[in-house]
Amino acid sequence: MSSGRGSQEPSGFCRGSHVAWRGSDTCPRRNGPPELRIRLSTALAVSVPFALITMFLVSLALQARRQKVVTGGALAGEIGQARTALAPAGKVFLRGEYWDAVSSAPVEQGGEVRVVAIDGMKLRVEPKG
Repeated sequence: MSSGRGSQEPSGFCRGSHVAWRGSDTCPRRNGPPELRIRLSTALAVSVPFALITMFLVSLALQARRQKVVTGGALAGEIGQARTALAPAGKVFLRGEYWDAVSSAPVEQGGEVRVVAIDGMKLRVEPKG
């Protein structure tokens, strides 16, 4: 078998495609033994859960894209919770994220704080009140 450009023989890819779509004498497509056929119930039992999972993941991705982008400036005035004592530095939980924070006054663990400003990746906060 020659694989040159002038060859008249079909390539292996073409032969494989022909067998897959039309069948052949040695590998009939529609008239194969029943134990080698895929039942409709099996195909549905596999494809429907995959389709549902895919739809769920796509909906999560679309929801994430619709959410408002939050940058440091948008955090000013937000209320968070001190996860560690702020004396003056510690951790604050705000909008589902943990932030490094510096407080103008001591804050106990679990106390609420208000964001005054943001310096890089660190929040400047004050006790809520």
